[in-house]
Amino acid sequence: MRFVPYFIILSCLITLGCNSTPVGLASYNTSIEDSITEAEACVLNTTIVQVMNNTSGSRGSGVIIDENYALTAYHVIADSTDITVERISATSIWGKKAKLVYGDPKLDLALLKADFTGRGISSISHSPIRQYQKCVMIGHQKGLATPVLTEGRVDEYNTNQYIRVTTIGYFGSSGCGIFVRGESNRWELAAIAQRILVDEQRRQVLSWVIWGSSQKSLFKFMRDAGEYEATH
Repeated sequence: MRFVPYFIILSCLITLGCNSTPVGLASYNTSIEDSITEAEACVLNTTIVQVMNNTSGSRGSGVIIDENYALTAYHVIADSTDITVERISATSIWGKKAKLVYGDPKLDLALLKADFTGRGISSISHSPIRQYQKCVMIGHQKGLATPVLTEGRVDEYNTNQYIRVTTIGYFGSSGCGIFVRGESNRWELAAIAQRILVDEQRRQVLSWVIWGSSQKSLFKFMRDAGEYEATH
């Protein structure tokens, strides 16, 4: 078994524009912010699945956004002809075959189709993302069978390109959901985790620098995916 590959640090800097000036940042008073509760964490946990690329042996995570659909990072399932989504708990094992409905390598996003009836569903956040806003990331890090939740802050945000957060992550974090508390006071999906900072020898440099898709990328991808599915 191997974990999902990540680009070297130079690729991260060029592709994601780490030195660019973030735009669209809103001021935020962190003193009024509270952490995720145990009950809220349990609800988010039910929306996460492990994504298995059975062609290459890679593993990642996915976030259920509908009874029939889940989002993940495209490179998790790239070139796969056999995809499985599953959940394993102390009391049950659940697994389904999944179909790639639409993928965008440039945005590094993929939409998978499977029967998620009875599972939790995450809503994509329409609320403004704020620098230093509290966030949580949940997914099957290091290929673990059960999801791991870590908390952090939105370190930098560019509405056109990416979100960078300080949640703890490791190889295998691709496809994890990054969540923020929305204006409705519910935790909502802000991004899909896609990259970790690595050096030229592909060694992880920092466990707390994670890049993911921006809201604009998510909305563009979902619009394109809907148009594609309607015509195929």
